[in-house]
Amino acid sequence: MTTRRLWALTFLGLAAAGCATYGRPGRPTTEVDRLEDLATHVLKLDLGKVEKRGAERNMAGLRSQHVLFSERLDSRTYFVQDDRFQVDQGGEAFQGTDEELIHLARQILGKLAIPAEEIASAAVLTEKETTAHLDPGARVYVPAPVRSGRRFVELSRSLVGVPVFSSRALIGLKGDRSIGFIEAHWPEIPAATLREAQNLRELIQRGWRPPAQSGATVESVEAGIIHSPALGFVMDVYPVIRVIYAAEDRSVGRKAVLYLDRNGKTVPAPRTFEKTDQPPASSRRGASGSVVRNLR
Repeated sequence: MTTRRLWALTFLGLAAAGCATYGRPGRPTTEVDRLEDLATHVLKLDLGKVEKRGAERNMAGLRSQHVLFSERLDSRTYFVQDDRFQVDQGGEAFQGTDEELIHLARQILGKLAIPAEEIASAAVLTEKETTAHLDPGARVYVPAPVRSGRRFVELSRSLVGVPVFSSRALIGLKGDRSIGFIEAHWPEIPAATLREAQNLRELIQRGWRPPAQSGATVESVEAGIIHSPALGFVMDVYPVIRVIYAAEDRSVGRKAVLYLDRNGKTVPAPRTFEKTDQPPASSRRGASGSVVRNLR
């Protein structure tokens, strides 16, 4: 399933949904009003006429002719997609240097209240594109030379030296330096979770050893934090020890990755949706829809 389709699913029911209010007593403001203000006055998105807007559960969003913008209300999680940010459809991508692109991406994260000190690294990813035409005589497709396409900045996260494996931001800019694409997932991390991750790091430094795996050798051991993915109704956050195993058989290309606790036990995968034994959302009106436990 494509990212755009996943984003589109978040809008099912949004057009007809009522918008929750927030703000100071006597000055009610909807979550979607706040989101539209963020889009137009802070991020400077070229929305044009907004066609659909609404909030449901832990999501708020709006959609115009060209732009889709949504946010998780229980997490610093944002999605922007401007369909004019398509080089193959005549759209122009950012033409500046990689350094300029990274600088602008960092500024955008600051506008989303993501602390600069939590950005561990930034790398520029470049799309590679090609076309092909059919040779009628030979009845084969002849590819054209590969060319560079859009560039994106991928930013990773750490807290006081502890990596948050599941958090990241991916940002692409259009030719006029306006935002063409954002996928930023940067949840709040509970203090207790961070302390335990730091304790796990010290445990590794004192000689902690991961369990052996048949047919594999340990490649790396690192303490960090994982949490639930960007699209979901809950937010589980876990301190973990990540162990990467390399297969002894070199023909096996995929490496095994385990997330363990201090006792070497597997940490459960952070949830995306509620457990099936929980009551339906309709019977839990007023709940935040978020469970902070300790994250992807």
